[in-house]
Amino acid sequence: MRTSIVLLMVVPLSCGTSSPPGGTPVNLVRLYRGTWDDDAPARLVIRTSDAWASAWTRQNWGLSPPPLLPPVDFTADMVLVAALGRRNTGGYEASISVSTSKEADLRAEVVESEPGVGCVTTPVITRPSVAVRLVRSDGEVRFVDSVESVECR
Repeated sequence: MRTSIVLLMVVPLSCGTSSPPGGTPVNLVRLYRGTWDDDAPARLVIRTSDAWASAWTRQNWGLSPPPLLPPVDFTADMVLVAALGRRNTGGYEASISVSTSKEADLRAEVVESEPGVGCVTTPVITRPSVAVRLVRSDGEVRFVDSVESVECR
């Protein structure tokens, strides 16, 4: 059982360009996709090593030993975290895409993918979250949430 949980929580790093509507896409590196330690949703903008270490602990609660903290150079980069909060089944996933606006602020779109009608899900409480690294910006980050249903056959 423990092995299954670890396999669900450990995801390889991936790179990509995000492209939400209304701005210039920003390159992201996904640092983590897994679970969070709280039932309440959270949206975090992390610009310090201490805040990143704290968020990493929250994203890996219950794992012993926890995965190593991915290094981030906070003089050049920052991290965004989106935690969806408590869900009563598996099948939920969080993702983030980011774009710049003409005012040099950032728009971070958090997309919650939820299982659609007829999807088979695990009967377990989940708290999906995701963390991404991007080039540091000292401007405002505006989170915009949306939900999409995944079709199952």
